[in-house]
Amino acid sequence: MEQSQLDIVKKWASFFPSGSPQDFTALFTPDGEWIDHAFGLHRKGRGALEVHFARWVECVPNFTMELQRHWAVPEGVVATYHGRGTMEKDLPSLKAGGRPFEFQGVVWFRFRDGLIKTVEETYTRAFQELPPLGSYDYVFKL
Repeated sequence: MEQSQLDIVKKWASFFPSGSPQDFTALFTPDGEWIDHAFGLHRKGRGALEVHFARWVECVPNFTMELQRHWAVPEGVVATYHGRGTMEKDLPSLKAGGRPFEFQGVVWFRFRDGLIKTVEETYTRAFQELPPLGSYDYVFKL
């Protein structure tokens, strides 16, 4: 039975934090792409995607991604997620803060032949500096 695009998106998110990089990249076409707008990264091909995923999980070993909302669009699926974790190791362009963080992210998935062709992901690069999502100050004063 063929998986729906939404099922594939849910599986993609479930790989964080303990999924196999090889199994993760098997969700993608051989020339699949991951565009990370927060860090200005564009990874192409399963090998590059595997390294990208493995590096993130190495630096944030307890990272979880909880899908919040999702929409089927003509090109694929758009979803929002709640990301949580603690950065324990530095990324090449970001020092580890060593304290828990959480943030809201958005991903856009495009598919080809039942696999992910492209993921475009956006979130704030300052995620380690944000207050918890439930503690935002919603009061607006003039």
